[in-house]
Amino acid sequence: MDLWHESTGDGPAVVFLHAGIADSRMWNPTLPGRRVVRYDLRGYGRSPAPDRPFAHHRDLRDLMDALSIARATLVGASMGGAAAIHFALEWPERVDALVLVGSAVDGYEFRDGPSLARWKAVEAASGAERARLEADLWVPGADPGAAAYVREAILARHCDESLEETQPAIGRLAEIRARTLVMVGDRDLPDVRAVADLLASRIADSKKIVIRGAAHLPSLERPIEFGIALAVFLTSSA
Repeated sequence: MDLWHESTGDGPAVVFLHAGIADSRMWNPTLPGRRVVRYDLRGYGRSPAPDRPFAHHRDLRDLMDALSIARATLVGASMGGAAAIHFALEWPERVDALVLVGSAVDGYEFRDGPSLARWKAVEAASGAERARLEADLWVPGADPGAAAYVREAILARHCDESLEETQPAIGRLAEIRARTLVMVGDRDLPDVRAVADLLASRIADSKKIVIRGAAHLPSLERPIEFGIALAVFLTSSA
């Protein structure tokens, strides 16, 4: 398997999928009694850029196959959440539970004017200035260490995306049967908070919690609160 990955521990598997402004380092889970897998998605961190059309959820399937993981709980943030949703729709028998953190969902279009204006400024910039603007958009007020990490991860991206066409998942959310926890920061962008409401309303067996004082990456911005919420969910869904 050519994707960088790390697998530790024993027990039921939990696989972590990072956000598009990060890499696998955004996760630092301690989950006794669980097998924890984190990896860099294609084009991020230590994984190679794509050389052919691909889909993140198909890469996830291939990674789970390579690691002999038949079923797992998937924890996906932002872009990683969108991939976890696609996986759950295509291979529901391989998903024990879902944790969607500030998740995207394919088919949702951002509509908040101020956010869109700031994103245009991000796209017009390059290099360190783009990394600064993008980090300020997604994790405003993050502590200096977390903010520096996000800027570094953005600068290191080499995704050169060549994604396969996939059916938008937004119209299929009611098909998801996995027990689902939707997490969102109360300081995240309005559209991300709207997606969280959408996920919680359309996925039948779901619960939404709001992480106070967090924006787009609660695992970095409020690690204690995030870790407690995740552990409680995993225990209750075991």
